[in-house]
Amino acid sequence: MAPSSTTNAYDLITAAGGVYSYGGAHNFGSVPKKSASSRIIGAAATPGGNGYWLLGADGHLYAYGDAIHYGTPYEQRHVGSFVGLAVTPDGGGLLAVTDHGSIVHLGDAPFCGSPVHQVTSDNVVGIVPTPDGNGYWVFTSDGTVYPFGDARAIGSGHGPGGSPAVGLAATADGGGYWIAYADGAVRQFGDAPFYGSPAHAVGHQPVTGIAATRNGAGYWVATDTGQVYGYGQAVSHGSLGRAAASAGHGVVAVVATAAKTTSGASAPPPPPPLPPLKPLKGDPYAHGAIGYDISNFQCNRHAPARTQAGLPARLGLSVLQVAGWLDSSLNSCLAAETSWANRAAAKGDPPSLYLFMNAPTNSTASRHQAATGPAGRCATRPRDRQASCRAYNYGYNGARHALAYATARGTRSSLWWIDIENAALARGEYANFGAGQYWSANRKLNDRTIQGAIDALRASKITVGIYSSSLQYSAIAGNYVPAGKRVPLWIAGVPWTKPPYHERGLPSTAALASWCAGTAHYQGSKKTDLFAGGVPWLLQETPGVLPSPYGIDPDYAC
Repeated sequence: MAPSSTTNAYDLITAAGGVYSYGGAHNFGSVPKKSASSRIIGAAATPGGNGYWLLGADGHLYAYGDAIHYGTPYEQRHVGSFVGLAVTPDGGGLLAVTDHGSIVHLGDAPFCGSPVHQVTSDNVVGIVPTPDGNGYWVFTSDGTVYPFGDARAIGSGHGPGGSPAVGLAATADGGGYWIAYADGAVRQFGDAPFYGSPAHAVGHQPVTGIAATRNGAGYWVATDTGQVYGYGQAVSHGSLGRAAASAGHGVVAVVATAAKTTSGASAPPPPPPLPPLKPLKGDPYAHGAIGYDISNFQCNRHAPARTQAGLPARLGLSVLQVAGWLDSSLNSCLAAETSWANRAAAKGDPPSLYLFMNAPTNSTASRHQAATGPAGRCATRPRDRQASCRAYNYGYNGARHALAYATARGTRSSLWWIDIENAALARGEYANFGAGQYWSANRKLNDRTIQGAIDALRASKITVGIYSSSLQYSAIAGNYVPAGKRVPLWIAGVPWTKPPYHERGLPSTAALASWCAGTAHYQGSKKTDLFAGGVPWLLQETPGVLPSPYGIDPDYAC
């Protein structure tokens, strides 16, 4: 019997990190006692129902089953405490929102804007993506709904008698949604039909969440005591006992997921194996070595000549950030971090370096950097070639300036990585940092910027690799393979590594073999983990359910 999926299943999530599964939903575990660093506030299930994520109010993220750890919201810039978590429809990214309206996007989840300048108090409640993943709604406790991206402006609504809004669930086509209120009322907007509400049944049990079936033909409403009411095609398969909910500090969310049933269908044949990758010469990392990458965020702000306290004292490899943008944001404590890396190196191996990449902006500094370079003086080029000229010069000059900065601080490496991430794309030629859009929607221009940076570093006989994921790289650069030598890859978003954390139950590093071989793929995607025609040298991820004791991501050498 081959497995097939049904969508009439759900999980109840408690503030203590407990996960209770109903309707045949798979349970992959809960946050262990004393492991959660803060109250759990939300959860999201993977598309196939074989995993889920839990999010703490402080931004720590816990991944279970096949849920990929795309990063940690608490490490990203944000204002306020986190209140909501959502997964993109294909499972390739996550969106987290704070009570002040800050939005953190991970994986390939797009950033389409935030209400941080519109919200007048800390009353944001949650975030819900559109069915195609190209937008989202952010909603507040007073029932105001803010649409972003391709999310439709369908309407807002106060709760009866001023009852606060606690949840929003969208219809399958994105043409409507339901808002649930603490007193049990449910209001429908757009094409969302009304199936019912527990307004006359909940009594003094406040409602804390609503989740729609995946076909939008019904919804579940849950209370903080774990009582579940099903409407339409949403069948209530059970509720959490009042005592259990109390011990778990109350139910904070109900999450629609998929259950596994059996059918007579035969399983599809496995795809043919890919040919083995040919190794690249010059790999400086010892196979199986584990280390960390750090950036300007690990700088001691009060004493730039020092790094922040608590970094690991021993490591097998290290990668240091030189600059956070191609035209600014130089790492102010690069020299100090170099000293740390040299002291902590197991065999005295020097650190490798990385440069965060972006498309040029329309700022004065960016235009100046792009105006003249190896591609020529762009203003004298034919009009239809000027943007390509600027993109190449910007990448080339930015990498050259970063190299000069590192050299002046006594930091040298024969291997540099260029960091290509954040698939929120700006319209037109220029990036829009204010909207969190670091790259242009014009992939050909992005390709020119990438090639310019590679050429600048190679001119100094440096090996250049690319840090990204196949999901983000393809969104930013398409199928572009840089000219010249084949590039090494530093792959982000790999499910498991095993640094020396005090945590049991993590798989061995043998689980990483398929990622190093280029035969692995991300949840919800059929794309191989390979991109840019490259070969994996490094893998990056934060493992397990415990946060890194250092607040940084570990790296594993293939």
